[in-house]
Amino acid sequence: SQTLALEDELKIPVMDRFDLILNVFEKRARSKEAKMQIELARLKRKKPYIKAVLGRRVKTEHPGYGGSGEFIIHSTMTEINNRIRKIETALKKFEKRVEDQREKRKEKGRIVSLSGYTNVGKTSLMNALTGTEKDAKDELFTTLRTKTASMEKGIFLNDTIGFIRNLPYDLIYAFKVTLGDIKNSDLILLVLDASEDMETFLEKKRICEDMLKQIKANTVSTLHVLNKIDKTDADEISNKREFVENPVEVSALYGIGINELKRKIRQVLCIVEDRNI
Repeated sequence: SQTLALEDELKIPVMDRFDLILNVFEKRARSKEAKMQIELARLKRKKPYIKAVLGRRVKTEHPGYGGSGEFIIHSTMTEINNRIRKIETALKKFEKRVEDQREKRKEKGRIVSLSGYTNVGKTSLMNALTGTEKDAKDELFTTLRTKTASMEKGIFLNDTIGFIRNLPYDLIYAFKVTLGDIKNSDLILLVLDASEDMETFLEKKRICEDMLKQIKANTVSTLHVLNKIDKTDADEISNKREFVENPVEVSALYGIGINELKRKIRQVLCIVEDRNI
């Protein structure tokens, strides 16, 4: 493989983009399920590499490369496949629990999911909308497992995993339970960073919309939110508004536009505002 060839040439371990993303995910993972999802993605992706490394090692350490070498490779790959099946079984049970929780929430109210590129301020926006104080850091992938809080009576908000460019399929598959929270929402808030330059802004918007299609969430009602308006000027916001359908402009950090966003959420969900809430 290309990775093996590079390691031979450079005489050091080589990480591809997938490995790098997983290493960041591992640092952020807190729950047992998130750790299992990361391990599953790594095992599925690295199987060919592991088999190639074993084949080379067996040839070196077992001259003649007879039946004993084949047994080593076969037994190791069998062990990996068994581990993959064990994780998938555990994640299916986790998925069932998550589905049960979703159904219980839907009996109590409507589900709104915050979605968008990583580090656009989804957690800060969740805090502003719900009054909670979830840890919001200026770092990539700080949210790996969906976090839910009540915005008000009858409306629950999900803070979900952030998207990135060319998110590997194995990672999408591994996190399908988490991404499923977006697909099963009544409304998606697609959060965009209004302070970014136009080229980056449009590229990330396209990536997010493509990802929503990929996870079959593009049929869910979507409300675009331009966050971080405190970091840019009126002209720049006006320019971006031309490329976004009926956006709501907010600053999650300073609470600007939050009441208007709540009003729009109720409007889209067809919930009559109760002044006593």
